[in-house]
Formats: sequence, C-alpha cells, structure tokens
Amino acid sequence: MVTSPALYHRTKLPSAWQVMQWQSNVLNHASDMLAQDITKHGSMYKPKTAMANQDAAMLAMCFGFLPPLRLSCVRTALHPDFVQEAGGCCDPECRCV
Repeated sequence: MVTSPALYHRTKLPSAWQVMQWQSNVLNHASDMLAQDITKHGSMYKPKTAMANQDAAMLAMCFGFLPPLRLSCVRTALHPDFVQEAGGCCDPECRCV
C-alpha cells in the first residue's frame, strides 16, 4: 500500500535532515563536555558528561555512524580505571602491555 503525501505531511515526524541535525548537535555538545572534563580533570569526570556521551553513542548507533557492536565486546567491556588498576587486559591472549 502506497501512502499519500498528504498523510505524510499530517504526521508529526521530523525529516531525516532534522534528525541528523539534532544528532549532530547532541554529538557536538557531548564532545564539548568531554573536552572540558579532560582539560579540567584529565579524564571524563562528571556523570552528566558520561550520560551525554552515552546518548551521543546511542544516537550514532541508531542512525548509522557506527557499526553495531559485537555482544562479546559489550559483555567484556571494562572501565579504563579498572584496566589501569588491574595492570592490563583480562583476556589471556591480549598482547597489550
């Protein structure tokens, strides 16, 4: 079934360009927050910065800027502070020092 242009114009959905523009604004805001944290604290510090970056990454995954993550990567992801404290990667085959 083909929908009519009139039906499309009655919907409240934004255009693809508007969605991509919004995504770009969210990404830029998250990048600015991260840059401020790194300048001031040396790393990501504030919970708001982490949430903004999480939102930007989720938008990127939903709208095609990132490939889908492998579940094994998500399942075994470690926070950088844990990796540094533990002295390296937990994978026995990892060659990172």
